Amino acid sequence: MPNHTFLSSFWEGFQIVKSHQTASLITLTLKSNSVAKCLCGLEAEAIHEYQWRHVKEAMLLGVPVELSVQTRRIKC
Repeated sequence: MPNHTFLSSFWEGFQIVKSHQTASLITLTLKSNSVAKCLCGLEAEAIHEYQWRHVKEAMLLGVPVELSVQTRRIKC
């Protein structure tokens, strides 16, 4: 399993849990590494929903990068 420590530093609050590279695309899968908090600042008691978002990122070493980011909808 590759060590993603250096790359993870580019997306604060997230860690890379999976990566895949082809000649034309690098795909990185990110998950939050922080505790879910409500807008009021308290720790969330429940996660209402998880969703995956796909974001086109800047190029890395001349290859386009796509991020698959897990987002959370929180119930306060």
